[in-house]
Amino acid sequence: MQDVINVDHSYTAEEMMRAGCDVEKSVLSYALYNLLGQPVFVYGNWTIIL
Repeated sequence: MQDVINVDHSYTAEEMMRAGCDVEKSVLSYALYNLLGQPVFVYGNWTIIL
């Protein structure tokens, strides 16, 4: 599974890294939810499956 986000030239390198991490967490949560059928939360370096 993949996802994309829109960025523009006003983003700094740090903002692009943060946006990339956010989209990775979102995709991981969505994939695990579809696989397990349960709510999944990503908090820092933790993945919590209810």
